[in-house]
Amino acid sequence: KVRIKAFVETQALSEKLVQKYLEGVEKNLNKDPEFTLYHVDRGEPIEQDDFYSGFLEVNFSAKSLGSIIRFVLIYAPSSIEVIKPPKAEFTAFELQEALMDLTNWAYKYNEMAKKYLKRAEIERFNESLFQQKKK
Repeated sequence: KVRIKAFVETQALSEKLVQKYLEGVEKNLNKDPEFTLYHVDRGEPIEQDDFYSGFLEVNFSAKSLGSIIRFVLIYAPSSIEVIKPPKAEFTAFELQEALMDLTNWAYKYNEMAKKYLKRAEIERFNESLFQQKKK
């Protein structure tokens, strides 16, 4: 098991929607057998400009590399830290499973982007990805 500390943030037009989303994240993590929650701190929503924002700090363990990647893809944490172990080993099979999950998610996002974005928007986004890599 790998112990993780992560921050999941959200914004919405109402305080109630922020609370509902954060409660849902906590509920989903609690019932997911891949995760064991040790500590959850839900920040009170605050109003910023025309939005409300809030965060969830979660301290949990994950059973596999794949479940960590799934956590990142589903909840898009703003910050994530491996607490322990200081060194982790994964079998080639575990790594392959995690990479295939990542590939499937990337493919689905790509298909969705092609459906909803204009070609110029996709090209600008792709350029921004490659510019980040050069830095």
